[in-house]
Amino acid sequence: MDTALSAMVTQTRIVFSEYAAGRFDSASRHMAEMDREYATLNATFRNLQTDITKIQQERFDREIGGATALRRLQHLISLGVVLMVLGMSYYGFRLSRGIAESIKEKDRDLRAIETSEERYRILSEELDQRVQERTAQLEETNSALTESEVVAMRAREAAETANRAKSEFLANMSHEIRTPM
Repeated sequence: MDTALSAMVTQTRIVFSEYAAGRFDSASRHMAEMDREYATLNATFRNLQTDITKIQQERFDREIGGATALRRLQHLISLGVVLMVLGMSYYGFRLSRGIAESIKEKDRDLRAIETSEERYRILSEELDQRVQERTAQLEETNSALTESEVVAMRAREAAETANRAKSEFLANMSHEIRTPM
């Protein structure tokens, strides 16, 4: 290309010098020669342009291929991320459901314990009340029994006194009946 340009520049100088010298035929021949070299230069430019276009197209195709591969990779990564998010969501759902069930079970257990404690408290109060009632009844019964024992002892003492009096009376009467007056 440099050679063709140098040849054209040389031919141009020759054409101008021939015109300046008044040799128009020689200038026209050199001009025709310059046109042929210009055609060669244009053909070289077209070939160069075709080669550059091919190189650009090859690079463009490679870049499109790389971009397509990157896009596929991006889609695969996106799919992986979506699957991970779905998996984590499912795991979180199951975990929260398990925790909720555990909390519900503990609530039921706490309510059962509270109910049992309430029953125990009520039964304990009832038992205390019954024990107090039975203690009061037992104290009344013991008091009545003690009074009965006292009454029985007095009655026995009275009976013994009466029995002694009777025995003395009978002994006196028997003695009186046996002894004449």
